[in-house]
Amino acid sequence: MAFQFLAMVDNGAMINAIDTAMYHRVQERMNSLRPSRRMLRMADGSLVPSSGAWSGMLQWGASNTQATFEVFPSQGSWKMLIGKLLLDQLRAIHYYVKDSIQIPNKYGYVKIENCAGRSI
Repeated sequence: MAFQFLAMVDNGAMINAIDTAMYHRVQERMNSLRPSRRMLRMADGSLVPSSGAWSGMLQWGASNTQATFEVFPSQGSWKMLIGKLLLDQLRAIHYYVKDSIQIPNKYGYVKIENCAGRSI
């Protein structure tokens, strides 16, 4: 069963992440978490333990890929965080001036624009 998350892209984040509260709202429709020993360093320097790691198929625009996300509380900052790992995996190109991302596919590129309220 498909569902959508409003995602934030952060090409400086070294992980992909799902907010713990969001995961709990949809966990019956997702694969179970596997244990994770990761400690995540926040921008303020604090360390937050991962609640676990989720792996599964992700569709972003026209791209489908297997992805892994650490689950931890974002304190309401975001629901899903797409970091450098997924951007690298998809060979995404970030155009800062236009604030858009292009993801290559077999037909060329899919352009994803920054748009408040758009979900993946």
